[in-house]
Amino acid sequence: VDPQTGDYLRVEWTDQPGEDAVTAWEQQEDDFSSDNSNYERLALGAVDFQDSPTAALWEYTWTEGDTQLHAYNLGFVTDDGEYGFALNFVTDQDNWDESQPLWENFTATFGPS
Repeated sequence: VDPQTGDYLRVEWTDQPGEDAVTAWEQQEDDFSSDNSNYERLALGAVDFQDSPTAALWEYTWTEGDTQLHAYNLGFVTDDGEYGFALNFVTDQDNWDESQPLWENFTATFGPS
């Protein structure tokens, strides 16, 4: 978490990944959209990421209090199919454009160990 902007990056993983990253995000979206005010999907679709057999990027906004938030969730399965990862980035909507280099560096340098 950046103490000045509140931007944050989070990594989650599982040793029981699904077979389709798009379907996984669509299932998560149902719960997220009903639990968060003013949810709006901006994009959700398959992407190429590293050597993953399935990867998807979900971009969305929602409101917490008086703050409009903007997020990316990148889900992917390792090339051997053993692990699934979610790379989550959240920032204030007003900081979205300025924060893109952070997201780009995060995804360019992330590597599951």
